[in-house]
Amino acid sequence: PHTIPELPSFLNGMYFDEIYFARTAYEHLHRMEPYDSVQPFLGKILLSIGIAIFGMNPFGWRIIGTLFGIAMIPLIYCFGLQLFKKPSYAFIGAFLLTFDFMHFSHSRIATIEVYMVFFILCSYYCMLLFYQRSFYEYPLKKLLIPLFFSGLFYGCASASKLNGVFSGGGLAFIFFTTIYRNYQIHLKIKKDSKNLANQEASPAIQKSRMIFPYYTKKIILWCLLFFIIIPLTVYALSFIPLLLVPNRGHSVHDLIQYQINMYNYHRNLKATHGYSSPWWQWPLLIRPIWMYQGQGLPDGKISCISSMGNPAIWWPGTLALMVCFIIWLKKRDTTLFFILVGFLSQYLPWAIIPRLTFIYHYFASVPFVIFAIVYLIREFLEKYQGSKYFVYAYLIIVAVLFVMFYPVISGMVVDRAYVARFLRWLPSWIFYI
Repeated sequence: PHTIPELPSFLNGMYFDEIYFARTAYEHLHRMEPYDSVQPFLGKILLSIGIAIFGMNPFGWRIIGTLFGIAMIPLIYCFGLQLFKKPSYAFIGAFLLTFDFMHFSHSRIATIEVYMVFFILCSYYCMLLFYQRSFYEYPLKKLLIPLFFSGLFYGCASASKLNGVFSGGGLAFIFFTTIYRNYQIHLKIKKDSKNLANQEASPAIQKSRMIFPYYTKKIILWCLLFFIIIPLTVYALSFIPLLLVPNRGHSVHDLIQYQINMYNYHRNLKATHGYSSPWWQWPLLIRPIWMYQGQGLPDGKISCISSMGNPAIWWPGTLALMVCFIIWLKKRDTTLFFILVGFLSQYLPWAIIPRLTFIYHYFASVPFVIFAIVYLIREFLEKYQGSKYFVYAYLIIVAVLFVMFYPVISGMVVDRAYVARFLRWLPSWIFYI
């Protein structure tokens, strides 16, 4: 009897989709037939590490995801530093992610979104390194290394959750854009060498003319390995727990059938859900998803965990993306191009997917929303000297809203009246019954 909690809560039990993923992680550890069969297994394998170390308890099934969520902060700092070249802008990006509600809530629950988003960020960061390097300034090895890691992390993202596959479109677009940009440099070098009147091209110029075709051939051949063979291998290896289940006789044929079953499940899913929302509603925060409600609390008290974004990030971020697109049309800024492609590759596929969707499917787009905000902050500060206090005020608002909404994204017990009066900004924001 002493093992049965007096009051069930998220502190001593599962909530929301933990009932699928934490259970499946436990089954992987004990070579049991997995309950969840509609997503690849890498995210659940990572989740199972905490269970193996700390046991089948809330801390055990949540700790690894929490560590991945924490690791996303220095990762986005490094990403921002590479994009904007100044620590202050990198800090702003890390600050915004730290105080985003969705990042917080999904780093504390044993689902697989946080693993997928972490690996997507890693993959795009490595692609950024390639994107910013010229064929004429870097040796081939320093171009191939980031591509290798980009492909590896892309494979990890796809093996964590099927949505991770979407990022491949953006990565490919950025990759071929980089090739094209270097091709333009190649054409300029050829033109300049032909314009050398009555002079024989120097050995250095002749060598420069050969760099592009040589590098491009090598890079594309290597990328067949990096972005096709390696991701497919990582994806396939994530299903090892299925092959290890004794007495079931799973084979390679079963793995292929698993993929067919997963595809058919997501394609034909006709379920309904009171907190589902279409893709166009997510940036506007129209319908948060209510993941947890506390039971047995005193009258006038509630405990709630919702998945939503920080309004001070998501609403200005939506406007920032529009402004950034207009700026890109005028300036063709390479940094903006990268940000916009990263965002659209994660967001636009949901416009044509017919299955049931939720606001947390926007999670992978949020880092690029943040980068759009940081880009405009940089433009603002560089145009209006002495305007940094407006930025400070904005960051304070972001942090204040995080504190205000903390009870409904953390499960903290709080007065129902506080939530009703101060937090329910829209009728569709449901935090209690």
